[in-house]
This record gives sequence, C-alpha cells and structure tokens, in this order.
Amino acid sequence: MLNILVKELMIKFHDYIEPFATIREIAIKRNIPIISPETVSFLSKIIGKYQPEKILEIGTAIGYSALIMAENLNKKFRIDTIDVSKPAVIEARQNIRKYNHSNSINVYFDKGINFLKMTKSKYNFIFIDAKKEEYPEYYRLSKLQLKSNGIIVLDNLLWQGKVRQKRAFADKRVEILRKFDRDFLNDNSGKTEIYEIGDGVGIYNKKI
Repeated sequence: MLNILVKELMIKFHDYIEPFATIREIAIKRNIPIISPETVSFLSKIIGKYQPEKILEIGTAIGYSALIMAENLNKKFRIDTIDVSKPAVIEARQNIRKYNHSNSINVYFDKGINFLKMTKSKYNFIFIDAKKEEYPEYYRLSKLQLKSNGIIVLDNLLWQGKVRQKRAFADKRVEILRKFDRDFLNDNSGKTEIYEIGDGVGIYNKKI
C-alpha cells in the first residue's frame, strides 16, 4: 500500500514551485546542502497527506526543510529539528522566525544520535538528512521513537547514483550507504522502499 501511495504523491519536476526562493539561493551560493526540488515536492505532498502532529528532523542546516514541512501542515503541530553546527542552528532560528514558525519549530544544537538517545518524545514522522556514515544509528534509534503507523523518511540514499554503481569509490560513505540500503530493504519490522526521487528517498512505515 505504501508504494502505491508514494506513486500517487510523486509529481514531476516541472510541477515544482519554490516556496522559499531566498533561502535556496543562499544555500546554493554558499554550498549549503539542502533537499532537491524533487524531494521538496515529495516531502510537501506526504506531509500534506498525513498531517503528522509531531515531527523530528535530524539535520537542520539553515532551516529550509523544516520550513517546507511546516508550510504543509494545517493544524497544530510541533517540529523538533537537530543540528550539530552552532552557526547553522543560529541561522535556522533566524529563518524560522522570519517566516513566523518559531512557536511550532524547535531548533536544537546537538548531535542527532545524542538527541535520539536522550529524548522522551515519540514522533509520528521522522526526517533524516544528516551525516551519511551515521545513518544506520540514526535509523535504529529513530524507530524506537516512532509511534505506531509512523513514517521515517531518509534522504540521499542513492548518493548521486554512486550507491547503485558497481565500481568502487574512495569515499567510504558510499559503501556505508550500500550496506545500509540492503539492510533497510530487508527490515521486516515495517514496510520499506527506496525511490529514485531527487538523490534517493527511503521510506519506512512502522507496523502497528
């Protein structure tokens, strides 16, 4: 059922409308990694469809993806977003304040793994877009904080197509993601799929 829903939600690149053009321009100019337009379109649709009340994001950067999610929620919600970079956290808070979401988006300066180990909160939706070499641990800990029928979305699982290429790469993150993708798709605790959206989006839907 999940893959059918995802196919229904996927829209073509030319349907994409940039909601935060200024932030994207800044990110591109300063080489700050943010989600691709295709992933923006998909994330907007799935958030709009499910309307999760409590969201966790691992990897804030300058607040772009948190704002994307917030803009597609039409009822009371809370987003907790985590980043290990103090300058990024400061800038993200400024951007979130600019768009009037300070009351509903909390930006934490911390390591994602530390936060996941310490938090007492449970979430309906978790978005992971941070250090690729730490994806296995992010994923393992995120499942512990996920409510029944909750969803985890992971970005960059295909790493610019490198993950599915047969040749070796010097970057060890490619091998880490290759193994992670295999383990992810064989996870029987829920429904898992990897889609060729943007740089590769993985989706986990927890069983009841």
